[in-house]
Amino acid sequence: MLVLDVLLNFSKAYLPAQIGGMMDAPLLIISVIDPFEVDEAHNLDVASFYPLAFYEKTLEQADPKIVSKIIDVIEHRLGTPAQFEGYSFTHMTYDINEGNLKSAYIDLGTMANKLAGQLLLADKIKAVDSKEVAKKVLTTHFIRDISGNLKAFTGQKFRCKKCNAKYRRIPILGKCYKMWRRNPSYSSQKRNPKIFRRS
Repeated sequence: MLVLDVLLNFSKAYLPAQIGGMMDAPLLIISVIDPFEVDEAHNLDVASFYPLAFYEKTLEQADPKIVSKIIDVIEHRLGTPAQFEGYSFTHMTYDINEGNLKSAYIDLGTMANKLAGQLLLADKIKAVDSKEVAKKVLTTHFIRDISGNLKAFTGQKFRCKKCNAKYRRIPILGKCYKMWRRNPSYSSQKRNPKIFRRS
């Protein structure tokens, strides 16, 4: 059914022009799944419980590659029938929507607090390079957001609240040209930029 949805309802004409518009687009359909090619999922653990040795290794702050040998991950199942079936989980749930109703991202408030929290967490995780995290945040979020905000600011329009006429900039006279043409007495009014509203 999902394959039919892609074939019937998809068109490149509907792809957004923004960055990431093609990220989730089904531009390539693979009819046969080869587990060896889906390397993003090789480190996914499919164990029903974590052995005591795993917790002992965490106290030793052992290398994650060593610890992964203790736990049942998909990489260990490649080339066997178990690569497609028998996946387990550690915690039972009755509803996928259960969980935290409010994330720490909302509680932190300002962007500075969010960035500080993210870098603090990156410092605590041995497998994460905090410098690389900071670099990616700056290049993929901040710089793009700033350039997008500047573009939106320079391209904003103003609208006359009385006649709904739109201008790229507030007229030099501080008055709506259309209202001035319709009503000559309007020209004698005091200049007032507040008659315009950003649209």
